[in-house]
Amino acid sequence: VPLADEEVLTGADLELLIYIEPATLTGLVTDGVAALADVRVYAYDDTMGVLFDELTDATGAYDAGISVLPGDLTVMFDSYGFAHGEVLATLVSGANTVDFAMLPAMTADLTGTVTAAMDSSPLEAVVTVARADNGEEIAQVTCGVDGTYTVNLPYYTYNVFAVAPGY
Repeated sequence: VPLADEEVLTGADLELLIYIEPATLTGLVTDGVAALADVRVYAYDDTMGVLFDELTDATGAYDAGISVLPGDLTVMFDSYGFAHGEVLATLVSGANTVDFAMLPAMTADLTGTVTAAMDSSPLEAVVTVARADNGEEIAQVTCGVDGTYTVNLPYYTYNVFAVAPGY
């Protein structure tokens, strides 16, 4: 603003623009040794909602594809067969890298008995276990003559299907 001789600007007449260089985020996800593809990497902010939600590529790399104000951001990592992971990252202006090593998920035995609906007699069925989120078949086991089955799986949500000859 050009000033005339002896003109004084007051606070109401001033406009101050401050530029803060945004922060960007990339990284690499491994199992501690090898790169992991298709790991979901995402961040959520109470004010803005989901800031980004990306999958790692074949080399385990991700690029959040966003520019955010510098500050703290919780970055989360999820992949089938691995425990959920979180990192509180302090992002600075410019490029930031947050690498993460996934830990194996705990496992448990899924057990059951397949029986005939009419008389509860055991069936030698084939039991298929599939991920509930995408239908991917994870395991297939054959029941014993007593109709029982056991399969060890990582903690997750599954759909279980049984098929027996004649049923």
